[in-house]
Amino acid sequence: MTIHEDDKLTKQEESGDLTLGVLEAIDSKKSITQRSIAKDLDMALGLVNSYLKRCVKKGFIKIQQAPKNRYLYYLTPKGFSEKAKLTAEFLTSSFTFFRKSRDQIEEILENCNKKNWKKILLFGNSELAEITSLYSKNYEIQIIQVYDTSNLKDSQQDNFPPASDLDAIILTDLTSSQESYEQLITIYKSKPILVPKLLKVKGVKSGR
Repeated sequence: MTIHEDDKLTKQEESGDLTLGVLEAIDSKKSITQRSIAKDLDMALGLVNSYLKRCVKKGFIKIQQAPKNRYLYYLTPKGFSEKAKLTAEFLTSSFTFFRKSRDQIEEILENCNKKNWKKILLFGNSELAEITSLYSKNYEIQIIQVYDTSNLKDSQQDNFPPASDLDAIILTDLTSSQESYEQLITIYKSKPILVPKLLKVKGVKSGR
């Protein structure tokens, strides 16, 4: 790869990081302004405006006018998909991904070991699942299956491993973590569903 190509790749990665920052800022707050986004992300106000226009043009966000000449920003379904994709790209390319995931997975596995949860389903075929499988060998834990969530929308409940065969489920889906978690709590209502914090899944109940 030439130096010019390296520079181009770095700019693409930086652009993706900034877009992810804008989408996350909008998703995390019900009412947000360009100025507050700029402050949260330590970006120039003009740059925030430019990225918002770009996101609107690509169909990631919509703008609705509110009283007092204010505007409300919210993510479209396409925006949520883009945010999930950029989050996955950031996690897998980040230098700290392995260290963070290792530490959080070891904490989860230690908890499983203490509670005698030996038969574990990994929900999501990803680098996170590979790390979990690797470190599970340090404990008396059996990975029953690594469930591929790539065709989650087309899956029938009959295709999931029966709850009677499992002690707990660890969410390892990097690309559609929120959707996978919501499906898991519907299918495995009585089973512990363990979620690494780095996935940033909303609505995780205490003890799950």
